Amino acid sequence: MEDLNFIKNWIIPLGSLLLAIWFASSAKKDADRAQNVLSQINEAVESWQKQIMSSTISIIDSTPQVVNGKIALAKAESTERIATSMQEILHDLSSGHTKGLSVHESVKMFEALSGQLGVVLNTIDKQKT
Repeated sequence: MEDLNFIKNWIIPLGSLLLAIWFASSAKKDADRAQNVLSQINEAVESWQKQIMSSTISIIDSTPQVVNGKIALAKAESTERIATSMQEILHDLSSGHTKGLSVHESVKMFEALSGQLGVVLNTIDKQKT
């Protein structure tokens, strides 16, 4: 009877405690492995999605409408730069500060810029039609 009480009071509780610790340890290892697998799957999916997005963006960027929009933007930016340069030359000529250039050279530069501006504006007009 005393042996039965000893087994019931000490051995079974200690055995169940050891089993619980072993199960917890095993569950932790399984959870870590599952998390590792999920991380790998997540990285693969993200990589795949990035490739699809990159391909989609490159396809969209190559459509004629987008290309024409980029060309129009570049022409508008170059028109703005030419107009700004012409404005600076006119300001310099009117104030007498020609930045080391003679008046004749400044006028020639202004004429060249006017010609370039005309070319850019003509291409913009042709693009609209």
